[in-house]
Amino acid sequence: RIGCWLCPASDLADLEIVKQYHPGHDKWERFLTDYREKRGYPEEWQALGLWRWRKLPRGIREFLEREDIIITRKDDAEEAQGDEGFTFVTAEGYQPCQGGVSIEGMFQRSLDMERVTNLMNILSESTYDKETDSCSVGDTDIFGEGGVVVRGKNEKSARRCMKNVKNIILRAHLCVGCGICTGRCEQGALYLDEHVFVDEEKCIHCAECLGPCPVIGYGEREFEF
Repeated sequence: RIGCWLCPASDLADLEIVKQYHPGHDKWERFLTDYREKRGYPEEWQALGLWRWRKLPRGIREFLEREDIIITRKDDAEEAQGDEGFTFVTAEGYQPCQGGVSIEGMFQRSLDMERVTNLMNILSESTYDKETDSCSVGDTDIFGEGGVVVRGKNEKSARRCMKNVKNIILRAHLCVGCGICTGRCEQGALYLDEHVFVDEEKCIHCAECLGPCPVIGYGEREFEF
């Protein structure tokens, strides 16, 4: 088939062929095993390829019920809190500021500022302030408790900047190391070490790597007030 060898759109027959012939499949199986055990899923979750769905289709759920296969987590409360954590709340409208406008938002969870500061180099040179637990990149400030303040010349530029900042924060926390973005970087400034990182000496802040990413659209829920 033409496409990613671990594509979730594959059926079990395709995945079985990959298992037999692709040398990278063992690493994928180890990742799935660790993920399954950490969340308390039964072995059937892995054997039946249930990882292919974020939300199980009705037909699959009915099949599991007939077979008495129960998919539950060891700590539902912890997992639910993790999902809720990437809800992003934005203030309605824009506030005038020196030379333009600003917009504020808040992730409903604390942020990994080391990862965030590193990946924000995609947009511009970023710095971390330990005293305030904040990252500054261009006219944007990001705070460890989840707050984001973006400034722009006008509403359009502020909106565009906020979108990029949100996407980078999601990548910083949800990256699965697929490597799609690394192929877009002509400078070789992105590298994988379980997750994607920026080589700050090579990065020219062109943001060409901010194309489609599997975690964008799946890891965030957004609201306005």
